[in-house]
Amino acid sequence: MMVSLLVALTMGADPSPAPKLEKPADETQDLQGIRLFPKRIRQRLIELQSPLPIDRPLPDTPLKDILDFVQDIATPPQAKDDPLFRVTILLDQNSFRRFKPDERIDDVKISLPKMTGASLETTLRMICDQIEGTYLVRDDHFLITTWQT
Repeated sequence: MMVSLLVALTMGADPSPAPKLEKPADETQDLQGIRLFPKRIRQRLIELQSPLPIDRPLPDTPLKDILDFVQDIATPPQAKDDPLFRVTILLDQNSFRRFKPDERIDDVKISLPKMTGASLETTLRMICDQIEGTYLVRDDHFLITTWQT
């Protein structure tokens, strides 16, 4: 015990226990219970894991139509009573315009296969892969943007 304490002190470690941090009142634990997120971000993370009923393939469909479709099927029925549950997916057109000036990103045709039970996260990744983009989780929406900033 004495040797390990001496080794800890000589290596710069603090042998005293870490102080307990109290959780702020306006934040809740995330899905793993490790980090703290505001309630709205936590709701977005839960939405990412929700399964979507894409029961038919969507071949060569404009991006804006696919995003509207995904928003509609990802929004749960309780969104009528509480707008916190509304799934909103926005497209950062300025970012895409900067790196692809000749292309209107919302008119780009992409395809989705039949994916019964795939999560919203999987669906967003499949969409982003086809347009060379990524998505960000924001307070009240998901933002599809480019990798470059």
